[in-house]
Amino acid sequence: MADLQLHMSPEVRALLGPEGLTRAAEVSLTSGQCVLCSQPLTGTVNMVVRTGGTYTHVVYVHARCGPSQVIQMGPDFAPAEPADGYTMTMTAAVLDHGGADLPVLVSETVGKVYVVTDNGPGDQSNRGWR
Repeated sequence: MADLQLHMSPEVRALLGPEGLTRAAEVSLTSGQCVLCSQPLTGTVNMVVRTGGTYTHVVYVHARCGPSQVIQMGPDFAPAEPADGYTMTMTAAVLDHGGADLPVLVSETVGKVYVVTDNGPGDQSNRGWR
């Protein structure tokens, strides 16, 4: 398998700043998938940052699938705040674990899910963010 090479545009580098660049260098992409074609990441990989000012979401795409860029998202795409829609359910149970009773607590959070279609200038494909 070819070595992975991470590419970040100057716009992405400026948004991430020194701390973000350090964190990006620590991320292993060896088992990652392109968010556009869902194929394993190989060769040159571009970092795409979606942001709305109060949040930053980083994804990776093949160089052939899209450029490294910052995508400004509207206010409708902001993650829910705990007081603004996160709900959590808690379930307590006792399970048999090899003959011993094992107490468990399961917490489930519910958050917003978005599908974003990017058809920017010159884009001839129907790309979707999942």
